[in-house]
Amino acid sequence: MNLTKSDLNFINDIILAGNKRITPSDFPYLKTTQFLYKIDKINFLLKIINKKTLKKRFGNFYINSTEDLLELTKTLDFSKLDKKERISTIFELLLLKNKINLSTLEELFFQSRSSVKKDVKEVKEILNKYNLSLEYHYHLGLFIEGKESDIRFFYLN
Repeated sequence: MNLTKSDLNFINDIILAGNKRITPSDFPYLKTTQFLYKIDKINFLLKIINKKTLKKRFGNFYINSTEDLLELTKTLDFSKLDKKERISTIFELLLLKNKINLSTLEELFFQSRSSVKKDVKEVKEILNKYNLSLEYHYHLGLFIEGKESDIRFFYLN
């Protein structure tokens, strides 16, 4: 199970709220399905370390112990990047190095080749909006192809 920085932020938001009862409306930046997914993930992790889970009653979730949540944040690794962070990192690497390899991205993100290719596909879609393309050559790796003015305009945005 990948634990992202957004998962850590969600747990910290629960702790900072200081409420015993939380609902999806307490987290307006999340859709209800995202909220429920994060709650399920937290409950799964709490079960693994033998702590009290968040109980559901009448559509609300009740926190038994904020100390258990604090321990969860201290014992687990939340260093994985989510999709937006991975895509942003790809753009930064392209800006700094001009060329990157898929194998480098696999190692950097701890992701499979197919997951990296999905991120690269999204990067291509974003570049297409700026009249640019992401090219791949076997020995060179990935690089941005297009007019110099379009490339500069893209990086300024």
